[in-house]
Amino acid sequence: MNNDLKLTIVVPIYNVEQYLEQCLDSLVNQSNHDFKVIMVDDGSKDKSGEIAQKYAEKFPERFFYVYKENAGLGAARNTGMEYCDTEYIEFLDSDDWLLPRTVELVLDRLEREVEKPEIVFMTPVVYDMSNCKFTEFADNEELRGIFEYTMVTNPQQSPKMFGLEASVNRCIWSMEFLKKYEFSFPTGVKWEDVAPHFYIFYWARRCIMVENVGFCYRINSGNQITSSSDAGRLDIIPVFSKTLVYAIENEWNENEISYILRMFFTFATWSMAVTKKENYGELVKKIHLYLKAVPKRYINIFIKQRELCRKEIILLRLLRSSLYKVICNYHRKEFITKAVVKIGKNIRRK
Repeated sequence: MNNDLKLTIVVPIYNVEQYLEQCLDSLVNQSNHDFKVIMVDDGSKDKSGEIAQKYAEKFPERFFYVYKENAGLGAARNTGMEYCDTEYIEFLDSDDWLLPRTVELVLDRLEREVEKPEIVFMTPVVYDMSNCKFTEFADNEELRGIFEYTMVTNPQQSPKMFGLEASVNRCIWSMEFLKKYEFSFPTGVKWEDVAPHFYIFYWARRCIMVENVGFCYRINSGNQITSSSDAGRLDIIPVFSKTLVYAIENEWNENEISYILRMFFTFATWSMAVTKKENYGELVKKIHLYLKAVPKRYINIFIKQRELCRKEIILLRLLRSSLYKVICNYHRKEFITKAVVKIGKNIRRK
């Protein structure tokens, strides 16, 4: 490997033969080639491995192929980190692709920074396969607002950063920073982006943003966790439990903890609306146990600071109470709403 390169892009690969060439071509065609690509084949069963190996053979100085037995996205990313010997690292899912000039513009900005940032935020775009349309990433405007009056900030100065989408791929990360805090992705569970979003953000002191760069996020392809409705959604509980325990043990302030609860509540209610019937009851029960274990003062602060609407407050209190079982009778989102309206006036405040 060329140790003079500045950036490593890790591409975890698993059964994406339909999209992989577009992903890798977007890296080949970058205007700046001062980076390397670690392609981690997570035990693909289709032709993804063959495709990746062809790129490694064609571009041996920059593209490197690594095979490992299937262990999930988190483990594949960790493998890529083990092979990283550059100053910065980026993660790119193999069904997405990198926007033109991303590497050039990011490295140019980093070159101008006297004190090197720990996190570089980018402004991705979304490609919807159902209608072939491109749109802005959900919270790009919120990100721009955070950096509107400053070139450098961090979550302590700008707590709204905790409210951004949990997306590892929309950032470029300092390897020295990740190693300092001994970071690795959780394995064996889904929702791999939640831990770095809170744990790593919390310790960051120098964050910058680069406009008009990033990845193109493909949706409605059927590959993302957000497209599935299997038992993997149950992983939301241990992931957020570990995150909340860490925050409380390390004495995060109430505002920071409320952002964890906001993201959990958003993911939880969304998961309830789309999870398959056979997993729905167990999911609701685990959400109940999680919320019941959260100290009431944090719940009250969450309600106050996040400005929940009346129906959201009723649903939250219902999920914390022994009446949570009522929700198990309402599988879809519209039925959940009916349940909230029906018993909201009589719910016990717990």
